[in-house]
Amino acid sequence: MWNDLVKIFGILSCVKLQALNIKRMDYKKKWWKHSVVGVTLIGLGVNFVAEATLLKGGAEVHIAVWFWVGLIGIASLNAGVAFMCDAVKNRIYLEMEEGDAPVPRS
Repeated sequence: MWNDLVKIFGILSCVKLQALNIKRMDYKKKWWKHSVVGVTLIGLGVNFVAEATLLKGGAEVHIAVWFWVGLIGIASLNAGVAFMCDAVKNRIYLEMEEGDAPVPRS
């Protein structure tokens, strides 16, 4: 019985390691995906902040409406900047890996 458990655990750990290797993305894929998401979130955030500004200055709208729209805009703008920073980091790692960067990766 003990040998069977060891075999099952060994198979499960091997499957788990293979799944982790499949989930790893290379730097080019991460750079591409994070840059697209970042640009989209930045555009969405700017749009929501502008909409909140128009809501506040326009008709009689309850304070909660423009506040929450503006808050969502600022949060998505911040998330977009974070995604773009991560995309730049992955691009730098990609260039270091390919040997195009001025500094080798240590």
